[in-house]
Amino acid sequence: MSETNLSQYLLLFRESDDAPDVAPEEMQAMFATWFAWSERLVTVGKYVGGNPLTEGGKVVRGDTGESITDGPFMEAKEVLCGYFLINAESMEDACKIAGECPGLSRGMSVEVRPIMEH
Repeated sequence: MSETNLSQYLLLFRESDDAPDVAPEEMQAMFATWFAWSERLVTVGKYVGGNPLTEGGKVVRGDTGESITDGPFMEAKEVLCGYFLINAESMEDACKIAGECPGLSRGMSVEVRPIMEH
């Protein structure tokens, strides 16, 4: 399929807020696996961008943004920890890519959201 027929999807990576800490060696191995996955997506023209997210943040609510609270949502059982923006042929293709996420084996989940075209 040509690149002009690709749509963009956001992969939101969520991890349980009670995920166990990992040893530094295991963390290095995880980073290497994530890097290899993202590099493969770059090679096939599907990776657009992405980053890990820091802990914390703010949530803005109300008609004029008058309510600002600490975030992410403290009552949540999962923490949003990063994202990829990808090109995919369809939602099924995007879900297949999400299914290759290295974090899934550690209990992470990946939310797949289509980007609305203008």
